Amino acid sequence: MRKLLILPFMTVLLSIGTSCSSDDENTNQSDTELAKESAAIEVAESFDFDLVLDVEDLNFSRDFTEEDSISKNGCVVVTTQTTNGGFPKTYTLDFGTGCTSPRGITRTGIIEITLTDMLRNPGAVATVERRNYTINGRGLSGLVTYTNTSTSTSIQWNRNVSNGSFTSLNGSVFNFNSDVDTRLIQGAGTLTRTDDVVELFMGNRTVSRPNGSSLTITISQPLLKPYTCANITQGVLDFNGTVLQGSLDYGSGACDNQAVYTTVTGNTINITL
Repeated sequence: MRKLLILPFMTVLLSIGTSCSSDDENTNQSDTELAKESAAIEVAESFDFDLVLDVEDLNFSRDFTEEDSISKNGCVVVTTQTTNGGFPKTYTLDFGTGCTSPRGITRTGIIEITLTDMLRNPGAVATVERRNYTINGRGLSGLVTYTNTSTSTSIQWNRNVSNGSFTSLNGSVFNFNSDVDTRLIQGAGTLTRTDDVVELFMGNRTVSRPNGSSLTITISQPLLKPYTCANITQGVLDFNGTVLQGSLDYGSGACDNQAVYTTVTGNTINITL
């Protein structure tokens, strides 16, 4: 989910959100910024889920192949608290005043991750709390809960974010809540993540500004995100905001930067991500 929604929203809004009044122009700018920062929130949450999987991997004695794993990130200080050596386990990751991972992700502050069990086990819960935390210069807070909802045929999690707050690079503050269901549809049988494909198959996020404007993004057709591709390769999102009304189709599986936006009136616009 690294590049979800940023340029499509910007391009679509500039194409369809025209107005002669200053009030409408302000509304367009508001929705544009909401869309952009919603995309940045998704990127931040996806990077932090990598940390959750990394702390789970600390329970194994094995080589890490992922370039961004905690074991290869020497500037983060990890403290572990356990109950008689078992679960629940709490991992405190202290990034200090600045810690840049091999993949180029810069974090400051502290993340505390608590696991009730190995996260790949059905019913396991991971909670994530952040203290004075930033990622790539953006502030991020709120309680995140990952719950393993796996079935006999699928490894999957529900991600719920409550009372989320996000501070953009220019200092704007956004509040958000989200509830998204994801599952691993490829790569479950290996110890690396390079062959993983994650499907976001249900859920939505609502992002709002202190002035009351908001944007809701809903998954209408499952999104596919291979670990090795920088973009979503398939799926459809529905947009419902002050100005933005329509859907974005990411295509049928090719790893490219193309998508098609369709307005509620049926007009289509080719989008380069």
